[in-house]
Amino acid sequence: MKKIDDLILLKSLGKGNFSEVFLTQKENTNLMYATKIMVRSVYDKPPLWNRLINEVQILKMVNHPNIMKFVELKKSQKNWYLVTEYVNGCSLLSNLKKYMQMYHRAFPEDIVQHLMRQILSALSYLHLNKIIHRDLKLDNILVSYPTEYDKQSLNLKKCQIKLIDFGFATKLNGTLAYTALGTPFNMDPVILEQISTGKPNGGYNEKVDIWSLGTLCYQMVVGHSPFNGSSMKDLFQRVKKGDYILPNTLSEEIS
Repeated sequence: MKKIDDLILLKSLGKGNFSEVFLTQKENTNLMYATKIMVRSVYDKPPLWNRLINEVQILKMVNHPNIMKFVELKKSQKNWYLVTEYVNGCSLLSNLKKYMQMYHRAFPEDIVQHLMRQILSALSYLHLNKIIHRDLKLDNILVSYPTEYDKQSLNLKKCQIKLIDFGFATKLNGTLAYTALGTPFNMDPVILEQISTGKPNGGYNEKVDIWSLGTLCYQMVVGHSPFNGSSMKDLFQRVKKGDYILPNTLSEEIS
């Protein structure tokens, strides 16, 4: 049994190239956490070091039921250990894929409404505190189910979402942001243009998250991203033209 101080690592929840997330129990308690173990020889250098410290600083500032709760950051000679609350239901992207396999369709509109209400609540809270997430996507939203039965049956109308991954987030102090980062398929045109053409942007604010929110809503109700392209330049041209299709099966309200 592997331990980090008073934390017992129970099982692996997922693995990346230089990190792994474990379900973790606090010794002599029933408290369960998620612990991300990161190799220091990799994470002690930029840009990963900057993202880690940025995420910890932002998570320490926030407190909202739909945002992942920070517990602590530990270190050993070899690793960093980012301890957060444990969420039992994987990402929204993973849930969407499972739902489409199970029911041969994307999420129904009433489920999307339930999910969007929570995502909006978290986003509204961040923006009121002058924080931009800058990487809103289905991978960065986790799903918490009240019971194992709800989880297995994908009962998303009973779930609670948790916004995660604040490595790209920034706090606006009465100014605009200029750094070009994020995930292209969910990226605001202002940032996407800079990445695709190299032309500097004129600055942006929290509205870039609203654009990403629209792409999330579309993906949840249709089953794929509204925009795609064979290259960054092609993707930007499609976004610039508004080149996407709304299925005629959608309600007038969501369209």
